[in-house]
Order: sequence, then structure tokens, then C-alpha cells
Amino acid sequence: VTLDAEGRMVTANDAAVTLLGVPRDRLVGATARDRFAGPNSWILDNLARTETSGETALAVDAELVRPD
Repeated sequence: VTLDAEGRMVTANDAAVTLLGVPRDRLVGATARDRFAGPNSWILDNLARTETSGETALAVDAELVRPD
């Protein structure tokens, strides 16, 4: 998944579609805040840290909660 400056998803590859359990057309155009709220909010925390510090946050052995 890639995000634009406003935090809107502009691309989502096949792996993202599979991992997130959401069709590509529902990912692209959605905001990270909309897509990663709730149990996946740790992703928003990492994005905020990256935006503030400029450093990439690496999530190893991370767990995503799918909507299904």
C-alpha cells in the first residue's frame, strides 16, 4: 500500500488485498485512518511516528485483524 500526502491510499498490491481481506477498489481512495482504525490502529501509530520523525517504522511479526 502506498499513501499520498493526505494519507489516502493510492496503490494496493495483491499482497495487501490478501492480507487486509478488502478488495482493491475499497482500499484505493480510502484513508489510512478509515482502513486501519480499531484493532489495527497500531499501523496509524507507526505512520504518525514516521511522519513526525521521518524514520521508517518496521513491523516484524505484526498481526493484522481482517474484517472477515
